Amino acid sequence: MKTFLNYFVTIWNTHRLALVAISFIMAFVGISEGFIVALIVPILNLTMGNATVEDDGFLTTIAHATRDMFAALHIPLTLGSVLIAIAVIFALQGGARFLQLYLQWRLLKHYERKLTHGVGAAYLSSSW
Repeated sequence: MKTFLNYFVTIWNTHRLALVAISFIMAFVGISEGFIVALIVPILNLTMGNATVEDDGFLTTIAHATRDMFAALHIPLTLGSVLIAIAVIFALQGGARFLQLYLQWRLLKHYERKLTHGVGAAYLSSSW
């Protein structure tokens, strides 16, 4: 645990912007995943033939919010437009995940390089 905390403090001091960016990217991916799940409700309504939901529950709120969002963007709420919206969100999500993994890889490489050089320097400077 102490090693992790030392590593985290070192990375925080040297790569603060990258850690904050990774956190925001992770939040974006999570929110977009929830939005994709929320778009399932209009798809079910459109494929069942009814464009409205009758009960007053959480799904009704999601369906109304989705309908209002599409109306504000002047996009007709059809099966094709909802599927295109899902595809666009998946593409954005993929790009965000790639960026997140790239930033994490760079941080890990920095730590590995620092650790390897530290161990190599300690080994070469030892007096056996």
